[in-house]
Amino acid sequence: MEQLSIALLSGVGAGLVAILATIAIERLGGRLGGIIGTLPTTIIPASWGLWYQGQEEIVRQTSLNAELTQNTLEQFSIAMYAVPAGMCLNAIFLWLWRVIPQGFTIVSRLSEQGQTGLRKALALMSLMTLGLWFISAFTWVTVSKKWLSTLDLHYLSGFSSLLLIVLIGLAATYQSVPAPKGKKISKLSTLFSRGVCAMLAVTLAVLIAKSGASTFAGVAAVFPAIFWTTMVSLWLSQGQAVPSGAVGPMMLGSSSVAVFALAAPSSYLEYGPLWGALLAWLLALFCAALPSYLWIKRAH
Repeated sequence: MEQLSIALLSGVGAGLVAILATIAIERLGGRLGGIIGTLPTTIIPASWGLWYQGQEEIVRQTSLNAELTQNTLEQFSIAMYAVPAGMCLNAIFLWLWRVIPQGFTIVSRLSEQGQTGLRKALALMSLMTLGLWFISAFTWVTVSKKWLSTLDLHYLSGFSSLLLIVLIGLAATYQSVPAPKGKKISKLSTLFSRGVCAMLAVTLAVLIAKSGASTFAGVAAVFPAIFWTTMVSLWLSQGQAVPSGAVGPMMLGSSSVAVFALAAPSSYLEYGPLWGALLAWLLALFCAALPSYLWIKRAH
């Protein structure tokens, strides 16, 4: 029961901050809102859930304290180092929301046929983008379990994923894309559904971590529930221009979550989950989020 409580608390926290990201993009526009919407927010309650699951195991088995502590910290680190790979998949997921409507005329035609056609277009987009994400995530987890045999390799994989996020983010924001502010306000039901999706993803990730599948838990923690519901809800309420304009900034802004994940194992171990999270968040802000915003502002 305690395990479920930790997972649910982490999920609820993630759901609340997920709702705020949609509001930020609507009110501030795709560029600034896209960066703010990808700050390390939902990953914080997810990381706390993963951390406290491990601490609970330590307390319960004190006779193996030293060995168990090392193993628990390693499992937490592996889960965190898998997050950048998941964010890299999310960046590609976002990119698909920009290019698929341009490459598949059926999506564009459906979206112009009133609300019914628009919903069909979004259903088709969701099926294609989420389907590709799941295939890519499964492939990544399978490959990592086979080839990433040490903690150093997991870290190297995470750092390489961070570099890839930055490269594709820079490419996606190199050319100017209109990023208007929303003219309408999303319905409460839309915001609520977005929060629920994020809550379920993080809750599931924490529960998966309990089974020992750390790599899968790290990827599951960044399931694109926020990005997916952002694209769908904004497209429904604001039209295609607002979410399309937010794609590039959100792709580049994803690097801040990767920076947080790479810093979290060391900062949590040194300063605990509260101050450690704050330190990792500040590193993500100054090393990724602010440079991303300055690049986008300068480029446009």
